[in-house]
Amino acid sequence: MKRFGLVVLLLVLAGAGCSSEEMRPAIEQENSNQVIQNSTNALTEQLETATAVEIVVDGDGEFNVQQIETDQTLPVKKVNMTARNSKFEPASIATQVNQRVEVTFGETSGTHTFVVDALGVSETVKAGETIQFVSPAKAGSYEFYSNIGNDQVDGMVGVLHVKEL
Repeated sequence: MKRFGLVVLLLVLAGAGCSSEEMRPAIEQENSNQVIQNSTNALTEQLETATAVEIVVDGDGEFNVQQIETDQTLPVKKVNMTARNSKFEPASIATQVNQRVEVTFGETSGTHTFVVDALGVSETVKAGETIQFVSPAKAGSYEFYSNIGNDQVDGMVGVLHVKEL
């Protein structure tokens, strides 16, 4: 008799629309949330242990963290810079490949940015703040500029000179 009641209950539930197919979206959402949480935890762990990283999002929307090798034997290149009157002072920075760079802005006037396209750096400049990045692994000259209004056209540009060791 208990088996008959259990079979009837299962048939009633199935007839009422409690199929596994209808539960699938909720299960898939829960699994998706868990995957995102696991990815976030892994990303956070990698960021906490790396000295410099590049985060790449592939075509599937997956985050890949690649550690950028910095030359730990080189001192950090520290630059004091001003951003005013449509120019950066100094307008050039000399570094070695893979060297950590810190640009600290003293005086600023108005709103400006510090952009280095080759490095994916784009930061708003504020007096007293420091922008940090790692110079490219390939020697060469890389432009930096402000992309606010006509700053770049008006000459608010500079060059990051990167040399081999």
